[in-house]
Order: sequence, then structure tokens, then C-alpha cells
Amino acid sequence: MLLACLTLLHIFVLVFWVGGDLGAYYASYAVADPNQPPAARRLAARMISNIDMAPRTSLVLALPTGLTLAVAKGWLDLGGVWLVVAWGAGLVWLAVVWAVHLREPKPGSLLPRTDLGLRLVAIAGFTLTGMAAVAGQIAVPAFIGLKLILLAVAITCGLIIRRVLPPFATAFTKVLNDPADAQAQAIVAGLLAEVRRYVIGIWLAVSLAGLIGLWQPVF
Repeated sequence: MLLACLTLLHIFVLVFWVGGDLGAYYASYAVADPNQPPAARRLAARMISNIDMAPRTSLVLALPTGLTLAVAKGWLDLGGVWLVVAWGAGLVWLAVVWAVHLREPKPGSLLPRTDLGLRLVAIAGFTLTGMAAVAGQIAVPAFIGLKLILLAVAITCGLIIRRVLPPFATAFTKVLNDPADAQAQAIVAGLLAEVRRYVIGIWLAVSLAGLIGLWQPVF
């Protein structure tokens, strides 16, 4: 029963990650559509912000749920202390993620910088651990190493999206105030089109990680 619950929990991470991104992906078309009234476009933008918390939460919970499942299935030999550390770190990171969303702090302030730092640490840690596992240098199954590398890819795509989006807020405000502003409209549409490409990258990375988790290839 416990193993089934842990498996279901880890599957939920995948479902809410991909599903949340899918909702935000399609809502972005309403944001970019010049034929929509400003109120509808504003609502769609707010919906994207709120829906996006599902994949952001799933990203953080992917590691602790995955580690717990791997230990329960005997794939990893970790003591309970390490699981406590993983869950503790994950919940702290999750609190930071939600604080950034709810408080909407200024860019460059403590909370956004903390979140960015945690993501960079995660990318480096997952990549190095994953590569070592695939190379057989540590006692971690190679398929788990591949999943870690793909998780790092997904997080990287998310950070690239953050680098792309800064001009969006100013351009979108101009569009809402003056729907006839063609230059601002072009910026909004162009930025969202670029973001969608990286969202697709996230889908592919997360979906492939899910497939590898079910397949569990040995090499």
C-alpha cells in the first residue's frame, strides 16, 4: 500500500507538471491575441501566473518524491536521514517558490535571488550526479541518472524563459492601455512565441523522464 501511494504521488508530479504547462501554453494564445478585449487578455495573463504554480510546485517535489520512491523500491541505499534532508530542503525551496508568487517581490530582491540560486544548484547537482550515474561511477542506477539529467534540462528551460520574459510586462501594459499599439503587440506576440518553444522543451524532457522511469532501462 505504501509503495503504491509513493508511486502515485510521483506520477502526480508528472501529471500536474505537464498538465499545468499545457494550460498555461494555451492561455498564452489569448494573451497574445489582439482581437481579444484588454480585460480578457489581462485575465488570461493572471490565469497563466496562477496555473504555472502547478508545474513550479511539481518541479520542486520531483526530487524528494523520486528519492523516496527509489529507496522504497530498493534502487537506492539511503538512510532515513537523507530522505529527511531531501524533504526538508524541498519544502524550504517550495516555500520560497510560493512566497515569490504570492508576494510578487521586485526582481533582484532576496526571494527571487534565493529561488534562482536554488535552481542553479539543482541544475549543477542533477547534471553531475546524473552523468556520474550513467558512467557507472556511483551506486545509482543509470536510468535514475538519465532522469536527473532530464530534470536539469527542464529546469534550464524554465530559467531561459525567465531570461526571455523581462520585456513582456512593459509591452503588455502598453497593449492593454492602447490595443492599437502595433509595436508593443509585436513584442508581446514574439516573446510568447519564443517562450512556447521552451515550454515544449520542458514537456519533452519531463515526458521522457516519465517514460524512462516506467521503462527502467539497464545499460
